[in-house]
Amino acid sequence: MTRASAHIEEKSRDDAAQPIMRFVRSRHIWLVAAIACSVSAACGGRLAIDDEATAGETKRDASVGADPDDGDGDAGQPTASEDSAPPVTRNAFTGAPVFLGGSPAGRTSIDAHGKTGNAGQDCASCHKIGGDPNARAYVFSGTVKQNYISNEVRVVTSTGDEICGIVKTDSVGNFWCIGDTPAPADARAAVRNQKGVRAMNGPIVSGSCNSSKSCHGGAQGLIEGP
Repeated sequence: MTRASAHIEEKSRDDAAQPIMRFVRSRHIWLVAAIACSVSAACGGRLAIDDEATAGETKRDASVGADPDDGDGDAGQPTASEDSAPPVTRNAFTGAPVFLGGSPAGRTSIDAHGKTGNAGQDCASCHKIGGDPNARAYVFSGTVKQNYISNEVRVVTSTGDEICGIVKTDSVGNFWCIGDTPAPADARAAVRNQKGVRAMNGPIVSGSCNSSKSCHGGAQGLIEGP
C-alpha cells in the first residue's frame, strides 16, 4: 500500500469515528451533569433537613425554664406548695437569745420579805410611784407558779420592742423589773424554760400581774410556765 493510500484510509477511519466520539462525549457530559445534579439535590435535601432539626432544637432550648402561662394571667405566681408554707408563730420571745436559765442577780424576794418572798401577792401595792418609800417602783412584776425549775419572763411592746430585757424568776417564782414607767397595757408577755415557751393569748392588762384587777390576781391563779 502506498503512503497516499494509507493516508486516505486513516482519514476515512477518523471520519467514521467522529460521530461515535461526539456521541460518547455528549453522553459523558450528560452523565457528569446528572451526577452533579444528584449530589446537589442530596446535599440540598440534607441541608434542609439539618436546618429544620436546628430550628427544632433552638425552639426546644428556648422553651426550657420558661414560665408556662395557660392564658389566665397567673404566670410567675407562687405555686400551691409555696402558698401552703405555715406562718411563723410569733410571741414575746421571738428573736430573743437562747434560754440560759439561772437566778436573778442581786437581792431576791426572800432576802427582802423572808422565807415566802410574798409570792403571789400584788407587788405593785408597794412597788410603785407614790407607794412604800422603801420599795422601788416596778415596770412589771408577778409570780410564776413554782415548778422548781428556772424560768425567764420577757415583755415586749405591741411593735416587738423589748421592755427590761429577759427577767429571771427567783427560787419562789417571783420576777420583777425595776423602773418608774409601768409596762403599757398593750404589751405582750411570755414565760420560757428548758421545756419551751408559754405566751399569753392577748396583751397584758397591766404590769402588775398579781393584781386583783389583772388575770393572775384572781380565780385564774398564778402564771403557769411551759
